Amino acid sequence: MSGGRNGPPIVPGAMASHQTRVPSGEDTKERIYQAAVEVFYERGFSGASLRMVAARARAQMSSIYYHYQNKQDLLFDVMRRAVSDSTKSVRERVDTRADPQEQLLRAIEGVIDWHTSYQREAFIADAELPRLQGRYREEVVALRDGQELIFRRILEEGAASGAFEISDITLVNRMLMTAIAGVAAWYRPDGRHSPATIAKVFYTAIADGLRPR
Repeated sequence: MSGGRNGPPIVPGAMASHQTRVPSGEDTKERIYQAAVEVFYERGFSGASLRMVAARARAQMSSIYYHYQNKQDLLFDVMRRAVSDSTKSVRERVDTRADPQEQLLRAIEGVIDWHTSYQREAFIADAELPRLQGRYREEVVALRDGQELIFRRILEEGAASGAFEISDITLVNRMLMTAIAGVAAWYRPDGRHSPATIAKVFYTAIADGLRPR
């Protein structure tokens, strides 16, 4: 299987990190969802069609329209689930009672672990946001803002406690989130670095830059 438009190739057998969301016996909607993830990743939203998704899912077009209003609705479902699940991964890792440095490390581990485990979904969520329209875009942006707020809170706590020296929290937060989002575009399951190593390198670079001088 080829990679996304700008993403790395997904080689057979090397995508063990791309986990399956449901067990065998998945229902038609889940088959459509998984097919959409593959087709959007390979072709991009603009180059994909619902007929391609139906063929990949081994489903009738009537089944597509039973579960989704149109292609935009299907993209929204993929992106909504991606951002929600990614945020959940971060929340589960972060202990708000810990010091800011520990919280930042765990937050970075959580989001990178998810982005490398669900690489296709993460790539789509980052690359296809401009394709969403109206309420779909508003809801996904709100979900992304919720994840960014977790990191912003940690940075603010670190600045207030003296653990971090930050002249512009908004700018640092945007840089951090942009760098993390890019992991899905270049990470290779068969590459030299594990997700844990990548997270540690990210944290070290950021923490060194924020250390009070």
